[in-house]
Amino acid sequence: IKSASFPTLCDLLWAFVDISGSSDGSVHSDLLSAASGWLFWVHLRDIPEHVATYRDLEVDQWDSPIMVLLAGTTLAHGRLSTLSSYRAEGSGALVIVYIMNRLKAFLHLQSPPKVTHNCDNQGLV
Repeated sequence: IKSASFPTLCDLLWAFVDISGSSDGSVHSDLLSAASGWLFWVHLRDIPEHVATYRDLEVDQWDSPIMVLLAGTTLAHGRLSTLSSYRAEGSGALVIVYIMNRLKAFLHLQSPPKVTHNCDNQGLV
């Protein structure tokens, strides 16, 4: 898990800033494994000035208009005979919802954070 910007994610959620979440999944060509990736991000122009982000920007982010706040990968578990990219996509989508639910409790937020979830699987949407 890439979590260097986790403090900024918390600050943004406390400031009621809308963030984005993206997920994607795939099955390995040998059909023996599936995985998904997920991330939370925000466009730098959407970050209020009172939220300090300079301490969390990594070297590879200095030229990007987007700040990655939290990212990771996970395996899509299940029977190999029914392994599909749909399951991998779904696993990634569920991680977005699960983490936001946990952050709501951890940060004692009164209402769920607003997250725009991006997913490229029309069947899942």
